[in-house]
Amino acid sequence: MKRPRLIADINNLEQAERVETTIKTGYSEPILAYLTQWIAVEEDLANSYEKMGSTLASSESGEVAKKLAEDSKSLILKLEELQERFVALDNIQEERIRNIGKNIK
Repeated sequence: MKRPRLIADINNLEQAERVETTIKTGYSEPILAYLTQWIAVEEDLANSYEKMGSTLASSESGEVAKKLAEDSKSLILKLEELQERFVALDNIQEERIRNIGKNIK
C-alpha cells in the first residue's frame, strides 16, 4: 500500500533549503535534545538505584534496586549509541543544507 505524500514536489533549491531546514529543526534537533535528556534521567536513576541498593543491601528490595541500576546503565549505553547515530544524521543534514545554500542563485 502506497502512503500519501507528506510534502509537495520540490521544484527549486529555495524550496529544498526550506524543507531540509525544517527537517533539521523540526525532527533532528528535537530528537537529539530528548535523547540527551533521557540519558541524563537514566544516569540519575542509576545513581539513585545504586544508593538504594547499598542502603537496602541485605534485602530483596536491595537486590531489585541493584538490578535496576544495572538495567539503567545498560540503557544509557544503548541511548548513547543511538545519540551518536543521530549526531551523524544531523551532520549529514547540515551538509545537505550547506550544499543547497552554496548553489542557490
